[in-house]
Amino acid sequence: MSSGKFILITLAVAAAVFAPQEAPADYAERAAIALVLRPETFLANARDVAGLNAFVTRQASRYASIKAPTVIITGDRDTIVSPDIHARAFAAKLPNSKLVVLEGVGHMPHHVAPDRVVAAIDEVTAEATLAAR
Repeated sequence: MSSGKFILITLAVAAAVFAPQEAPADYAERAAIALVLRPETFLANARDVAGLNAFVTRQASRYASIKAPTVIITGDRDTIVSPDIHARAFAAKLPNSKLVVLEGVGHMPHHVAPDRVVAAIDEVTAEATLAAR
């Protein structure tokens, strides 16, 4: 594959992961996306993705046993990991969870709205600290 095609592919992948927001200009390079395309890494990732549904299905029955205060943060426009199938369903099964759905945000809320992500984590941490006293 020519380096030009490779660059276009990595930029397209980054754009898809960040949609509907824009990926930072240097994201593909800083995140070392090129490393994912090494043959062994690519195959390992493909195996993980192929087995993910079965793995999550097996784990789902154990969600209710998680007692730690938990914040689940998702964007309502995430097309990579469904907010309904994953975040909302996970939150519904966790007794001590708080679900934060960021409106208009895609798969990368920690990049797009880091202040809101940090605030949600800080809030859950503060609540857990008060409850522990």
